[in-house]
Amino acid sequence: MSIAVLAMILSGNLYVLKFKPERLQGHDAALLFALGLNVIIPLNSFVGMNSSLQIVASCVLVFTPIFFAGIVFATSFNRGAAARSTSP
Repeated sequence: MSIAVLAMILSGNLYVLKFKPERLQGHDAALLFALGLNVIIPLNSFVGMNSSLQIVASCVLVFTPIFFAGIVFATSFNRGAAARSTSP
């Protein structure tokens, strides 16, 4: 489980390095949407599915907010570091 969390944080950081998002409104909205889905959809709703589909669906539900939070954090951190490096 902790390796999956670290992998999602890493993938969020890699996304920021590759795409360099300028605006975070869409990513913030996606984070809130993913968190809302986690509140609305209980994990036991995946019981009875094909085991592969069950694993994929539950992992997407649980780890998507971590991915978007990683994007928001990494972008905000980069902006703060850039502002500190340009100030006298």
